[in-house]
Amino acid sequence: MILLVILLLTAFAHAETNPWSLEGTFVDADKNYLGIFASDDPAEPGWYVGGELGENMFGAVIQQEGDTLHGDVGQENGTFIVTVAAEGDGVRLTLEDGTTHHLSKYEAPEPIAIVTLEADGMGQIALAEGDEPLAFDDESLIRGAVLELVEPADYTFAARADEGYRFVKWTKNGETFSTDAQITLALTESAAYVAVFRVYNPYAGEPVSDIGSAHTIGDVLALSNGNYTASESLYVTVAELDDVVYRVEAAMDAETSKALFALDFEDPDYQRKFTDLVSPLPITRIENLTAQIPSREALDALIGKTCEELLNDGWTCEGWTLEGPELNELVFHLNHGPFAYDVIFDGVEDLPDDFDEADLKPLTVTSVTYSGIGDATAIKTPRRSPANMK
Repeated sequence: MILLVILLLTAFAHAETNPWSLEGTFVDADKNYLGIFASDDPAEPGWYVGGELGENMFGAVIQQEGDTLHGDVGQENGTFIVTVAAEGDGVRLTLEDGTTHHLSKYEAPEPIAIVTLEADGMGQIALAEGDEPLAFDDESLIRGAVLELVEPADYTFAARADEGYRFVKWTKNGETFSTDAQITLALTESAAYVAVFRVYNPYAGEPVSDIGSAHTIGDVLALSNGNYTASESLYVTVAELDDVVYRVEAAMDAETSKALFALDFEDPDYQRKFTDLVSPLPITRIENLTAQIPSREALDALIGKTCEELLNDGWTCEGWTLEGPELNELVFHLNHGPFAYDVIFDGVEDLPDDFDEADLKPLTVTSVTYSGIGDATAIKTPRRSPANMK
């Protein structure tokens, strides 16, 4: 009998609490949900438990007690003590008053399409699904959006230009799609929609229908996207005609240059004065940029090169974003000449959290995608910025 008691005590002494391992989002039939994630704050270790039960929202870091997570997750609404226990591949959430909720692991369905919206130029985008009301939010301007669709859906997109700009068109995957500011679509496949806005230009002349007939800057002002660069002897702008993008250069004499840089951007009559000065400038060169877009073969030839080789060849890194369905793909945005590219490198997993350009040099290119016209108005000669470029 004494031996049996000793064996039982030994068994209890070696019993161990299983470490908590369930993470993710959990839901029930009443649309209550619970998120459980390990805290990434070294100063506050534990498990973040948060969610929504009816109208009650909560969330805080709590600790494991035995085989459960237990603690106060109350926020604005005061104390809210919960106990979370594993239940199969889901969880059982028990409140302080004994109320129990059974929640299952939520697995997000794979999207059938990813639709992106973006503003090119200064303007705002509004969108609504189905019969939802469409409205622009003046307090939180939308310049872009990403829709992950798990089934076909009807959407309405609308574009509104900022002051001093005009809406030009919608493009779909880089091609002109519609000149209507508001469009309604049945979305069934991935696509990139861009609302194109351009500087409003009061030039009274009619836009040319053939780029070859343009002789002065005034002839292309109605085609210009509003981007330009000026030096003491050169004026450069970008014009688009029939989905072809051109770089247009014009000679600028010293007198015009001096007058241009002397303009006061705060002058209500600034745009007219600016237009009057640059319109007569004689065009000296028109360059078809669309015809120079690198081929797929040329881009593939960059695979295997290091970022340092690209930088030494004149490429510049403008920034990076997290992309992909799970926002876990680091995509770098690089410019080379007048073109912009999205570049994916191998070795990003070794980058420090506060990486800079020097840290990128050893990375190896695995993918390069042309993303559009970049800094097409750059000139090599020294230049000053007129008032509207400060």
